[in-house]
Amino acid sequence: MSLATQPFPELRFPLLALLEALAGQMWAQNIMSDHPGFREYLLDRSTEKTKECKEWKYNLVLTLAKSPTVSEVFGPPYVVQLKVYCNQGPFFVRAQAEVAMEGDS
Repeated sequence: MSLATQPFPELRFPLLALLEALAGQMWAQNIMSDHPGFREYLLDRSTEKTKECKEWKYNLVLTLAKSPTVSEVFGPPYVVQLKVYCNQGPFFVRAQAEVAMEGDS
C-alpha cells in the first residue's frame, strides 16, 4: 500500500495493474479489505494526478464492482460506493458552486 501513495507514476502503474489482476479473487479481496486505509484510498479520487493512473485506478474499481464476491467481502454499502464511482467514470470531478454576494470585493 505504501507504493500507492508514492508520487511516482512508474511505481503506481505496476501496483494498480497487479491489484486489478487480483481484484476478481476472493482471497485478494479479503487482503485488500483488511488493509488499513485501502477502502478510503480506493474511493479517493484526489490520490491520482495523471490520466494513466486515473484510468488504472478506475479499472481496479470496475473489476471489484463487477466481482460476484465483492459484496460478501466488502459489504453492500461499500459496493454501492464502488458502483457510483464506476458510473461517474475515471475523470469525474465534483463541481463546487460559489455564490457571489453583493458588496463582496
